Amino acid sequence: MKVILFSILLLVVAFVDVASASCSIDTPEGTINTELAASSKGSYYNKFWDVYVNVCKPVTKFNSGTAEPAIKGASGYELDNASNTLIPLSPSSLDDVKVELTDPNDPKGGVTLTYPKVHVDDDYDGHDSTLIFKLTCDEKLSDEIDEENMKVEKDYKGYPNFDVIITASTKGVCPRAGSSGKPIGELGVGGLLVVLLLAALVLYFIIGALVLKFKFQKTGVEIIPQVDFWKDVPFLIKDGCLFIYEGIMMLVNKIRGKPATPYENV
Repeated sequence: MKVILFSILLLVVAFVDVASASCSIDTPEGTINTELAASSKGSYYNKFWDVYVNVCKPVTKFNSGTAEPAIKGASGYELDNASNTLIPLSPSSLDDVKVELTDPNDPKGGVTLTYPKVHVDDDYDGHDSTLIFKLTCDEKLSDEIDEENMKVEKDYKGYPNFDVIITASTKGVCPRAGSSGKPIGELGVGGLLVVLLLAALVLYFIIGALVLKFKFQKTGVEIIPQVDFWKDVPFLIKDGCLFIYEGIMMLVNKIRGKPATPYENV
């Protein structure tokens, strides 16, 4: 049972680490966390194209009178005025968003975010669209994008398919020190969970040691709460990693039609 619990813990830690870095990119000059350029109001709006976008976050705010989107969670929508319908310009998740330096040799040159292609059915044969942000680093500006200076254009890649390209300057894509790219006091979800976990662990050891020492008169290593458990931690981590590995191999072997592994037979 302990092995299974440690396996779950390892997977959760890995998930938090990946989730918190999905919109980030590490550079020699620091981490660029593009989420800092997101709108605190829920969207950036371009009147000419009737487009709502957000950077590495879902669009959550629309103008008054605009119907709610049928597909929520996208980082971009285009309003079809004829039907008052919001057409998604990106998938409803941040999975597989590609973040790369515009100039690989210049971390301060800005970044390009490319969302996976999304297909939309319409009255004809439907169309594919791709949402692309081209953001330039400008440390004199604020993290959020100035809508008035945000440029939106459509690049048709063979009608009716097109790219929606958002061009803007922002401090939010400038490299910053720290693993999250966020300034002190601005922790992401992953960072907050790690801080809370460490704080809880410290309190656990301090309070547990005091109780064992003064109430139960324990001495030496016996004042460590659950000392036998902590002695087993290195072996549990090893067994947890093996458990995950064997589970993956078992699934791979089933897909390939190979015999079960010895672990599976047990």
